Amino acid sequence: MAELALNDRSLTKLERGPRDRRRLKVAGAPKLYVSVDARALTYQFRYRLPGMVGGLQHPLQVITVGTTATLSPRQAEDEAMRLDAMLKAGRDPKVELQSETAARVLAASLHRSVDVFLVEYLAELPDSKHGHTEGSALKLAIAEMGVGAALPSDIRREDVLRLLALHKGRPATARHREGALSRFLDSLVESGVIELNVVKMLASKSRAKTAPPRDRVYSASEMAALWTAADQLEAAQRDYVRAMMLAPLRRERMAELKAGDVILKDDLIVLRAVVMRKRPIRLEMPIAPELRAILEPRLAGLAPVHRVFQIARNDRPLTAYSKWLSRWFEEAGIDTGGLHDLRRTFRTEAAEHDLGASDDLETLLHHGPKGIQAVYDMSRRRPQLRRVMVGWGRLVMAAVTGGEWPRLTHGGANIVTLRS
Repeated sequence: MAELALNDRSLTKLERGPRDRRRLKVAGAPKLYVSVDARALTYQFRYRLPGMVGGLQHPLQVITVGTTATLSPRQAEDEAMRLDAMLKAGRDPKVELQSETAARVLAASLHRSVDVFLVEYLAELPDSKHGHTEGSALKLAIAEMGVGAALPSDIRREDVLRLLALHKGRPATARHREGALSRFLDSLVESGVIELNVVKMLASKSRAKTAPPRDRVYSASEMAALWTAADQLEAAQRDYVRAMMLAPLRRERMAELKAGDVILKDDLIVLRAVVMRKRPIRLEMPIAPELRAILEPRLAGLAPVHRVFQIARNDRPLTAYSKWLSRWFEEAGIDTGGLHDLRRTFRTEAAEHDLGASDDLETLLHHGPKGIQAVYDMSRRRPQLRRVMVGWGRLVMAAVTGGEWPRLTHGGANIVTLRS
């Protein structure tokens, strides 16, 4: 192979044709070559690791050192000597260069602010309800600590304690903020940006406490007040909250209920896009006559893809509940409570009135079976679920009209038949 005396003059004299592809060994420089092609002159360091593998030489490795446009002949020779020194010291030059590059990237990243890392982290969260909730909690946590412009390594234990103190009276909020922040810091530890997650350095007594389980169950008189107060809402809002009282769907499921999900001829709500976590069965919820009286007029003229309760304007999904729901509860004279408490009320009073088996009530709440039951029980129990929902519709209307749950009334005239 032809050797090249490496200097500016010799490089200038090299002629390159449109199809030229040559490799010239540099005289006096170990393992340094000049690759010649029509586009550029490139410096290459070509080497094999010493020793044998399975009786064969190690494969040839090629490192592009640079081009004549980026390195002078002397700089190229110096870099080749540096790489050759690594090789003689028993280190792989390619691995060493990769480590050097990673170290430079890390060093550069250490000077980026929390807000920069936040944007990258949020982009990696799943596009789901959980992902959106996680991202929102993290953004609020960073804003409340006031560390967005700081370096990640500047986040201190005191910043986290100040965040938790802001939500001392709201344990669920404090726990959400702390959890989202801790997972964010874990990702920075894993990528080498910081050494320690300061949230995990807190003593147990300083960490956010688990919120006590909610136990709000509406009385019959409160159910009656809610039903009556719904008349003060807009028509779609009124029908939505009354449907929530009659069917224990989650508020998002009811808000996104499509006309095509309601099969009136079978008196059935079928959420085809919903798969129960514990078993792959779509949610089927029988429609009681009281619920049908709300749904049927709303379905008139709707296409299957249209929402039954279009509350938000411009065909947008419902995302803001607080204002009009607060007005509803205020009209009903109820200080504490929420839509989810209607599901707990259903579960509690349906059991108290023996409307159906516990498994049937859990199925209607969209709580799948656990353990071995989830593997073997593929039943749908439509007749049993229908009896529960028909009984619940009667039970709600008995509470609305009488102000008491039938189990608390006395005298045959007040008894309501719940199971048929």
